[in-house]
Amino acid sequence: MNLEGFDTAPPEPEEFRRVVLHEFGHALGFHHEHQNPVSACEDEFDWDHIYTYLAAPPNNWGKEQVDFNMRRLDQSELVADQFDRDSIMLYTFPPDYFKSGEQSPCFAPYTTALSRWDRRMMEQMYPADRNVDITRYEAARKVLLETAEEAKSDQVTRTDVLATLRRYLPEAK
Repeated sequence: MNLEGFDTAPPEPEEFRRVVLHEFGHALGFHHEHQNPVSACEDEFDWDHIYTYLAAPPNNWGKEQVDFNMRRLDQSELVADQFDRDSIMLYTFPPDYFKSGEQSPCFAPYTTALSRWDRRMMEQMYPADRNVDITRYEAARKVLLETAEEAKSDQVTRTDVLATLRRYLPEAK
């Protein structure tokens, strides 16, 4: 997972959320949506521009690296569904990456949430018992709230812990 620098200079909360969801998607086995075998993104890209742009700093990528990160994946090795323009796994590339700019069906809006299709695919790949999930959530919530009550160190105050908890558990008091 690429969370480089998050421990020393974390991004703003929305970008933090987007990157964490995206990187955990990779940890769960998900690929970039523009590489989905059923997508038309490979045909939409302005390859000359992309090769030139990504060859320059800070990427300094050769053609092979660009192809690895940008080209359509082989469907024979994947569970693939329809192309999902709203997927957290689809990068918001600049309009000039596409032959038709923002009109491209592969041009994506900035998103910080899992799409309906992201959730559907996760449920398909990782089926779970809802009652077990609720029990685990309640147990984790209890531990987090107890930790917030007990936090007394100079580095982590109760206020700091509660502020973090409230972002994820709005009902925390």
